[in-house]
Amino acid sequence: MADEESFQEKTEEPTQKRLDDARQEGNVPRSVELGSATILLTGVVALYFLGSSMWRQMSEVGYYIFNNAVTIDIGTHNLQRYTEIAAFFLLRVIAPFCGLLMLVGILTAVGQSGANFTFKPLAPKAKKMNPLKGLKRIFASSRALVELVKSVLKVLAVALLATWTIKDMFADYILLLDQEVGQFFSYLMHQIFKLSLRIALLLLAIAILDTLWQRYKHTKDLRMNRQEVKDERKQQEGDPQIKSRIRSIQMEVARKRMMQQVAEADVVVTNPTALAVALKYDPENMLAPVVLAKGARLVAEKIKEIALANDIPIVENKPLARILYKTVEIGMEIPAELYKAVAEVLAYVYRLKKKMMPV
Repeated sequence: MADEESFQEKTEEPTQKRLDDARQEGNVPRSVELGSATILLTGVVALYFLGSSMWRQMSEVGYYIFNNAVTIDIGTHNLQRYTEIAAFFLLRVIAPFCGLLMLVGILTAVGQSGANFTFKPLAPKAKKMNPLKGLKRIFASSRALVELVKSVLKVLAVALLATWTIKDMFADYILLLDQEVGQFFSYLMHQIFKLSLRIALLLLAIAILDTLWQRYKHTKDLRMNRQEVKDERKQQEGDPQIKSRIRSIQMEVARKRMMQQVAEADVVVTNPTALAVALKYDPENMLAPVVLAKGARLVAEKIKEIALANDIPIVENKPLARILYKTVEIGMEIPAELYKAVAEVLAYVYRLKKKMMPV
């Protein structure tokens, strides 16, 4: 049976529980390409806006060091101090750039599948230590083939884009012969930025397609066959036979508790054979009579037996018994429209017991 289930076609979409379980295991749809592309694009754009400021600060320090190299006294006594100054300077220059890249990387990862903190992927598993399965995942799996195709396509796309951009620069080479070094360097930096931006945008487009593929592949890998869906539903809702047994036990316990309360009733209203309703009224503690127990057929007979055993009056009133049985639940007070009918029954009971009806 287990073998038959394992060979069933997985045609059902994954349930929310299966998705949640996979998430707990760290299995979420996430594209590494998207993170790399967004970081690269952010880095290119950030260098365009921050690069001149970073270059100016480092140039000023470089000029100062070269102009004062003869007078600067560096020895074992102050080497640590100069090293700390240089380290803090570099940190201050590159911190905004590196911090921006880190923030973009985190936001990209969280944006793909939400925050997911779990240590289960780090737990050692026997199947992960099997070298044969590891080699199979690397060389003989559809995922490995897809990754190989993506890598080849990325290399080809970047190479074609770079070739096209460089060929577009050939017309400017003759004009650069009469330019100064600074102008040539500025032109070269501009072209490098343009090429980098184009490559970053191209890789971002590829990464978006890869993200869609990863989501599709993730859903496909988590698909279930019909038997798995049934087993999961049974696990969540419980075995129908067990649930039925629990309900029957609960009903039996409630019935026993109800029967114990019959002995406290003031009167039992009957149909006379099909229904029985036990009522209690305490003028000092109750605003209206309360139904202690009710039942039909065998339960009704049991209520009447307990009433007879405890000298509780049994009054036949078919309309009243029927409406009490249908409309009033156990432990509830009777509705106002039944006050008169119940009061007549209670008055009859009080007369039997030679008691006065409470006002």
